[in-house]
Amino acid sequence: MPDRRKKLALLQMYLLLRENTDENHPMTWKKIHTLLAERYGLKVERKTILRHGVLLVDSDLGIEHKPRKGYYYSGRDFDDSEIRLLVDGVLASKYIEENQSRSLIDRLSSLASVDFKKHFSHIHSVQSWDKTENKSLFLNIEIIDEAIENGKKITFVFNEYGPDKELHGKRSHTVSPYLMLVHNQRYYLMGKSDQFPDMSYFRVNHITDVELTDEARDPIEEIPGYETGINFKDFSTAMPYMYSDKPVSVVFLGTEGVIDAVVEQFGKDIRISKKTDGLYEFAVRVSPRAMEYWAMQYCKSVEVISPEDLRLKIKNNLEEALGKYFSSENIKK
Repeated sequence: MPDRRKKLALLQMYLLLRENTDENHPMTWKKIHTLLAERYGLKVERKTILRHGVLLVDSDLGIEHKPRKGYYYSGRDFDDSEIRLLVDGVLASKYIEENQSRSLIDRLSSLASVDFKKHFSHIHSVQSWDKTENKSLFLNIEIIDEAIENGKKITFVFNEYGPDKELHGKRSHTVSPYLMLVHNQRYYLMGKSDQFPDMSYFRVNHITDVELTDEARDPIEEIPGYETGINFKDFSTAMPYMYSDKPVSVVFLGTEGVIDAVVEQFGKDIRISKKTDGLYEFAVRVSPRAMEYWAMQYCKSVEVISPEDLRLKIKNNLEEALGKYFSSENIKK
């Protein structure tokens, strides 16, 4: 066999072992001989395969050998349970387009063991998940990341869904970008639009036509509420729905059954005290608009006590909702 063909056989043998073996699925030299011929048209002698096996084992490339069992790849960086978590993360991420999700999952699966795809057939069901249709997502992320790195402003069009269930351009923005983050399974750009005085949060999968400018972004310390920079803890506790208003102290009553939901949403840095009537009093710091939305979800179990303007807002929301259901105009005859 010519020297070039020998080197090619060594490379193909390594790839065979990496893609098709693990500790529980070693490959004998006879199987290697057969697959090299079937897949790559390489006819390799037994002694050449054994010699290549020694080289691969000694090369610190993750190839091991079991006596009377064969060769296998042991250099995987992730175990199957870790790959499963990553795959599920891609599937659940609504901001990743269907074909991009499939490509990512295929590449992640290639890092797992031989049996991974057999055990987790749901990795082929990307089309059944609710995914974004924004095919320029990853290019947009690259441009935004470059802008954040270099302290530059960007321009883009923010889109919203219309009655036809398609995204339509609603407004053009020039934005100082500060951070990209994943929250509630959605990708957000945290930045200040030139059109608004406060911080805004833009769904990245609703952004199109992103362009990098030469204009320096506004210092974040000039934005109200960010004089000392970004408080990352606020993203998971004080801002459950990514509203940009400043967090305030909120006190509310709730049943024992709602404690789990409160801790899950607002974390452990809250105050909980038991009342004499069997209810619990909770004190949290949270965006008022986010708390309004959250309290409406748990209106059967939660009552906001203060601040008074938030309590009144929720009361008005409930009265308006009841009016829709009890209005004589809406009752089916």
